[in-house]
Amino acid sequence: MEKPSNPDMSFEAGTVLGKVDEEFCSPKEEQKLTAQLHGIIAVRTQEIQQKKNDVGKCQQSVTQFEPVTTAKNELDCKMIPLTGIGTHYLSELHQTSLLSAVQRILSLYHKYTSQSTGAAINDSYSQMQQCGETLTTLARNIPILNEDIVRLSTESLRFQNSLLSCQHEINQMKQVIDEKDSCITHISKTQETVKQELSSIRQKVEDLQSISYDGICTWKITNASEKMADAQSERQTSICSPPFYSSPTGYKMRMRLCLHGDGNARKTHLSLFFVLMRGDYDEILKWPFNFKVTFCLYDQSDQQRHIINSFRPDVTSNSFQRPKTQMNVEFGFPKFYPLPEMLQDGNNYMKDDTIFLKCLIDDRPKDILAYALRLNPGLPFHTQQELIQQSIEKRQEQQRQTLNYPLRNNMAPSPTSNDSAEWENHVSATDENVEEAICISRVYSVHSAATSTNLVDSSSNEET
Repeated sequence: MEKPSNPDMSFEAGTVLGKVDEEFCSPKEEQKLTAQLHGIIAVRTQEIQQKKNDVGKCQQSVTQFEPVTTAKNELDCKMIPLTGIGTHYLSELHQTSLLSAVQRILSLYHKYTSQSTGAAINDSYSQMQQCGETLTTLARNIPILNEDIVRLSTESLRFQNSLLSCQHEINQMKQVIDEKDSCITHISKTQETVKQELSSIRQKVEDLQSISYDGICTWKITNASEKMADAQSERQTSICSPPFYSSPTGYKMRMRLCLHGDGNARKTHLSLFFVLMRGDYDEILKWPFNFKVTFCLYDQSDQQRHIINSFRPDVTSNSFQRPKTQMNVEFGFPKFYPLPEMLQDGNNYMKDDTIFLKCLIDDRPKDILAYALRLNPGLPFHTQQELIQQSIEKRQEQQRQTLNYPLRNNMAPSPTSNDSAEWENHVSATDENVEEAICISRVYSVHSAATSTNLVDSSSNEET
């Protein structure tokens, strides 16, 4: 077969063959492609005929032959000259050989594709069998799956209903919890109020239980350090004793203590004041109040070095007039006791964080009051009164004996007389007996109204 010299024709023929190779051709499609190939060959033959002269001119100078194979099959071939290549391409032999080559290519293509398709079909059939078995298995499980779907749908519906019910219960519980929280908050506030009221009631009960009606108030102050700190920080600058009365139908009074001092005595002394309060029997009492007031700070050791201060009221002061309000203006000692001494270690006036104060309304002499304050507070009241009365009677008897001693010409005996030694011994013995009777001790600090220099009416804050 001669080799085509026209590249365009070769390209179109290759394009047709490429289509044949790319597509899976049926016999009809093969005939159609063959017809298209003949058409292309005819068109290209005309183009070759038109260029025949040009080819001849180009080949006039060629004297040698180039072997070109022409054959109907592989055994039938011969050599043709190069100058006759154009005629050869147009010859029936070349066209027949080209068509035969195309048919062989198609035959080989069909053979290959048939083998490939068969193998593919076998593989596909095997896969289809596997898929069929799988589908059979799946089809067999479909009823079970349908039952499961129905069961799961039922359970899902039941769970949804249960979930809605639980959600409703949760909302109700949240509402109940909110109500309980609100109730707890209210109860907490109420409890705090009740605690305060209970504390106030307890204090009132304690005050009522400790109320005395004999003009004497013994005041026990606990947690003194904490109360001093409150006074120092001005959270609570003063504390008050329970009320007490001079008699069941007498004056109503109380003490007021400033643990960090008051006024000019702040930060330096304990300040202690007497306060008259409005009572139930003020209409029948004598005014102004005119009874001596005595304060005592107890020494809690066996030494009994009590601190005692007293004053007699100033009847012109508003502090001792009939109360027009709940209580009058206080009156007392801003500098009752030095604060640094109270805070010293080993101080006997504050032990176990406790302080004891006493207030007495009594017109007895100071020496009798000193004796009364030395008596054991644990003795019954009537026993204390009997001892005080015995002390008073003994003192009066000793005074009468002293006054009834025989004097010569209203003068003391001469030191040179025989009676001199007896007189001196009697006076000495009398002095000792009097001191024993009235129990005057050097450890007392007794201030009368005439000698006290630190009395203050808190309304004017001036010393009297």
